[in-house]
Amino acid sequence: MERVLLVEPALAPATSQPSRGRPAGSRSSYFVKLEEQARQQAGLKAQLLSDPCLRIAEVEAILGLGYGAVRRLITSGQLKATRTNVKNGHYRIRTSELYRYLSGPANDR
Repeated sequence: MERVLLVEPALAPATSQPSRGRPAGSRSSYFVKLEEQARQQAGLKAQLLSDPCLRIAEVEAILGLGYGAVRRLITSGQLKATRTNVKNGHYRIRTSELYRYLSGPANDR
């Protein structure tokens, strides 16, 4: 008695070349992550453009103080600023930070 093995076509071993690269479906998940990162970066750029940085001279004119007084506020931490260069950069103050300082208690000034 001879045994006959019936194999369904869907269960038959694949005769095509082995797949290379990413597994199925990972390409779309990669693009989903990429689109999410692009959305986050676009939001950050919009936030930065809506909140421009001011130089110390511009802050002086707004506050009515001198250059040394504004620098003292920055170095003491009352007015937060960023530097254009790590070592010897110029200070830049965000408009929102200036509004925060102006809306704070008057005895801090």
